[in-house]
Amino acid sequence: MYKLVLNVREDRIYQAFVIMIEKLIYGNKYILKPLLQELKVMSHADNLTQTQDIELKVEKNKEKLQVLTSLMTKGYLEPGLYNKQNNELHLETAKLKAQKEALYYSITGSMSKVSELDKLLKYVAKTKKLEGFDEEVFNWFVDKIIVFTPTEIGFSLKCGLVLKERMER
Repeated sequence: MYKLVLNVREDRIYQAFVIMIEKLIYGNKYILKPLLQELKVMSHADNLTQTQDIELKVEKNKEKLQVLTSLMTKGYLEPGLYNKQNNELHLETAKLKAQKEALYYSITGSMSKVSELDKLLKYVAKTKKLEGFDEEVFNWFVDKIIVFTPTEIGFSLKCGLVLKERMER
């Protein structure tokens, strides 16, 4: 007995998965290896630059706060103006720290996808041929299945790729 997913039989999904993995086995050096190298370069360089920019801005805000405090203690600044500028600098610093935290979440998410892609690449590089559907392999790599049409589905992989496969009716 086969389960139906929007009129797609489970055995057709299994066949499509096997075909997709076999394509990756034979084409991994043209698809997965270049993608992995590109992801590693992109994620590290861009994120590092953004993190450094944010840290520089936070340091400048600290310096501005010190100057502001110094001017206030020497009596060159009115308390109302000091409070206004002090609050603005603290608010900007909080925003910068939130951006930095969001960037770190993005970095760890990218690293996770790179790690998943590396795992997939290692699997297909050492596998010569998939003899049939393997539920364990399916669970290692597939995040979800997307049904585009009754004859076309997509496998959303844990590494972030979505690969389409055609199926016979």
